[in-house]
Amino acid sequence: MPAADGAALDATVPWAVVPVPAAVVALWAAGRYAPPLRDRAGWRGRISVFLDSVLLVRQLLTRP
Repeated sequence: MPAADGAALDATVPWAVVPVPAAVVALWAAGRYAPPLRDRAGWRGRISVFLDSVLLVRQLLTRP
């Protein structure tokens, strides 16, 4: 069923719901897996950089 602006609800509801649990999972994974992966080479090092960036964003939002 289309919403008032013409967009279908099955296309708009996931965009409103999915980011919240995804952010929770990203913060949990960053806190748990970033420290052991630091200073690694290869793909583990790249994942560590991504997880460190998630922790940095968390710090920026909690202590601006």
